[in-house]
Amino acid sequence: MPKVFHLIYLSHAVADLSYTDIRDILETSRKNNSLAETTGVLIYRDGYFVQVLEGNKATVLDLVEKIKEDDRNYKLKVLVQTESSQRYFKEWSMGFLDGDIEANTTDALLDLFDICYESEKTDEAKIMEMVKRFSESVPPLK
Repeated sequence: MPKVFHLIYLSHAVADLSYTDIRDILETSRKNNSLAETTGVLIYRDGYFVQVLEGNKATVLDLVEKIKEDDRNYKLKVLVQTESSQRYFKEWSMGFLDGDIEANTTDALLDLFDICYESEKTDEAKIMEMVKRFSESVPPLK
């Protein structure tokens, strides 16, 4: 079984980001990620994005370079680059959770967001543990 590359980053959303902007990001991501066999989830909370991307290493790294150039976010900080034998979000070409909406804020989501937000010195193992816990807490897509 081939290894799956995981990349997790935190970035600031621009102050005037709208839900139309987020919808556009998701529509483009879902179309392109499906073609590139890339999966993951985007979390928006308190003016920040946390994104988990998984797939082919070269494809994911190229995608992150494009995201860095997107003017809807800035100060992108890569927190994790690692490989494993499994995808955590295999059914999601790009899942989305708005962490500012109370109905979406599970303990697992808040823990993942908080560890990424507070991460000065990246602890990849701890963040990946939170990703696994979070992925197990979200219902599967129907």
